[in-house]
Amino acid sequence: MVTALGQVARVAAEEFGEAARSRRAAVLLLLYMAAALLTVNAVVSGLQRMEREVRSLMGISAEGRTGSVTEVLWQSERFRGMLRGAVRDEAAVRDLFDAHPLALAYGWLAFFYTPLLVLLVTPARVAEELAAGTARYALARVSRARWCLGKALAHAALTGAAVLMGALGAWIVMRLRLGAGDGGRIALGLLGASLRTWVYACAFVGLGCGLGFAARSGGRATALAILLLMALAVGGWAGGRLDRTGRPRAAHALRTALPLSYRMDLWRRAPARWGGGALALVAIGALGGGAGAARLGRKDL
Repeated sequence: MVTALGQVARVAAEEFGEAARSRRAAVLLLLYMAAALLTVNAVVSGLQRMEREVRSLMGISAEGRTGSVTEVLWQSERFRGMLRGAVRDEAAVRDLFDAHPLALAYGWLAFFYTPLLVLLVTPARVAEELAAGTARYALARVSRARWCLGKALAHAALTGAAVLMGALGAWIVMRLRLGAGDGGRIALGLLGASLRTWVYACAFVGLGCGLGFAARSGGRATALAILLLMALAVGGWAGGRLDRTGRPRAAHALRTALPLSYRMDLWRRAPARWGGGALALVAIGALGGGAGAARLGRKDL
């Protein structure tokens, strides 16, 4: 058991080190940082325009830091009633309002772009190593199952580091553009959003690694990743369609297999809800990675 864990850890450490030496990790961090900066900058710009309109409409002085009007609206009972009508879950609304509105906005945007980056980077990297034949040297020392698990853990760690760097960039932009404000609360909110994003991304890391294990080239792996993203989008639409047409059981069965179905669970405070959502996401990633690893086990390298 110790030997098996040691071999998995060694594969993960070698992959992480290779990413650092080849500057691939730096490129990945820059991609996540750029995505975070662009999205947060857009959120802050939209927030400033919205608050100017609200102040003008209500005849409020334009003085005051950006975000103060949003915080007042966030705490108003009328706004909470609107959100209750949209979410239709009183407990979920209470949990959402515990988060800082800017951190919540950043988290939901990160839920969108992080899977895209994961599936555009991870499958190609894994498939290229297999296509080039460099994986043979590692596979001469460890089993294919342990090699696959080590690769998946390394990519999960790289994604986690990139998400945290993106959150740091987001916090810097918010501090620069919003002024003093509640920097400590925003920082904690961004940290919580980053952890939720990373757990959500783990499902896509597993799926991406599975595509890389199964593909024979980086280009094919990227094409499969794009098809997977399209299939997930269609699945989400189909689930909503089934629900609206009076087939809730079929909708529930379909949504069980979709990572996006567990996003709201990650924002819940009840351990049974966020823990169940996290386990489901890890299980989806494990099943996807396991399917790819099983196919790799039948391939000649």
